[in-house]
Amino acid sequence: MIEQQDRIIPSLSVRIRSLEDPSSDGGLSVDELLSQLRCDLVEAESGREEAREAGLPLAAKHLERAITELKMRLAALEETP
Repeated sequence: MIEQQDRIIPSLSVRIRSLEDPSSDGGLSVDELLSQLRCDLVEAESGREEAREAGLPLAAKHLERAITELKMRLAALEETP
């Protein structure tokens, strides 16, 4: 685990930053945005598990927040006509 943390930490950092960047939504249709958000959610959940397994609670906590936000954004978009 310790040997892999040099690879895991930067990867998680990139995932967290990309999930927190709201500007990545520009120009997409609702269907495309929903698809992208679902992919982001799967990636965030995977990253959270990697962070937990690597013993990185702070990264897991950041990803948990991103997951919650993604779920809220998905719910809001799914309710729009």
